[in-house]
Amino acid sequence: MVVFCSLGEVLLERFLRYLMIALKIPPKVLDRLLEDNQIQNKRVEKLFPSLTGEKWKVAVKFVSSGSDIDFEKVWVFYLKTKKARNMFLHKGNRFVLTSSMPEEILQNMAPLLDLFVRLHNRYIHERIYLQQLQKTG
Repeated sequence: MVVFCSLGEVLLERFLRYLMIALKIPPKVLDRLLEDNQIQNKRVEKLFPSLTGEKWKVAVKFVSSGSDIDFEKVWVFYLKTKKARNMFLHKGNRFVLTSSMPEEILQNMAPLLDLFVRLHNRYIHERIYLQQLQKTG
């Protein structure tokens, strides 16, 4: 559970970092934006839309279309797992851990990775590709 939640946090942070690099945001500004938006909810609800012009839910829904994976469900499961992790680690509530959670985490690990691959392809790869096309004329 801890690894799964940490994976989601790292994937989001790296995605935002590389998106800002693709947008040619200066490194000091990039670092400041990540520092000012350390809480994952702020990164998803405020920083992501500021950088992409789209809401997170719209982006996740978009990358779900044309896929066999419902990334909206994957993200909801991730948030549920993160909430359970926080209740367990910070409040000692062991009852938030269900017997099905380990299997569900394993089933959602690859789709969580795939979600960020698709977000990367949509928001970062396309920008870099278009920038290269503009340079070559």
